[in-house]
Amino acid sequence: GICEQVFGEGHILPGGEKRAQTLTSPLLLTEGIMGLDLTAGIGGMQRALYDKSDMFLTLMEPKQDVVDVAMARMAELPEPERRDIIAYEPTTLNFGDQKYDWMLARELMFKVADKLKFLNSLQESMFSGGQIVLTDLVMTTDANPGSETMLLWQDSEKPPLYPITMPEYRALLEEANLEVHDFEDETTEYADDIRQSWANFVGNIQSQSSDDAYQQHILHEAEYWHSRLRAFESG
Repeated sequence: GICEQVFGEGHILPGGEKRAQTLTSPLLLTEGIMGLDLTAGIGGMQRALYDKSDMFLTLMEPKQDVVDVAMARMAELPEPERRDIIAYEPTTLNFGDQKYDWMLARELMFKVADKLKFLNSLQESMFSGGQIVLTDLVMTTDANPGSETMLLWQDSEKPPLYPITMPEYRALLEEANLEVHDFEDETTEYADDIRQSWANFVGNIQSQSSDDAYQQHILHEAEYWHSRLRAFESG
């Protein structure tokens, strides 16, 4: 897909391989560790962690169309590298008796209405001392959700959306009794990743011929990421 061409093989979110390594750097990646990626995408994180072959990694993804692509990719890999990617609905997430040492969720919570319930369900399936890494899209305290820019962004993200502010997010984590070790606003770096990745992509394809369907696909993706950048600028 276009996103993978923009952000790097196996990745459909900004930052690619480098971002994957940064996000997992605080996590335990040793023998016997049980890890869970709740936004596995098309497998980029699994590729980044494959050299940690003694750990157990479960891959889940809420978007069925993304899961379909990921499973087709997995089928092409050598047997030791293959992993199932499980489609799921965040509002009905249930791990049963399975527990994990760490969990990772990227850009997921802003689409979850009952965030406290969701976090509690994660905690119930964590071993004592477990770790959760979350990245999300949040609003500034002075953002206007009803502005034209914000409405266009929300429409591009396939609503309904439930974004909250940074202070509300911190209060949520405290209400969930999570011990917060790192809480950062990475908007600038994230936006820079988007701009640089798209600039590189456009530079690479300018000399290539392409049909109308491919050009329309590029335009659609570019408009999606542009609307997100505009939302960042407005709050």
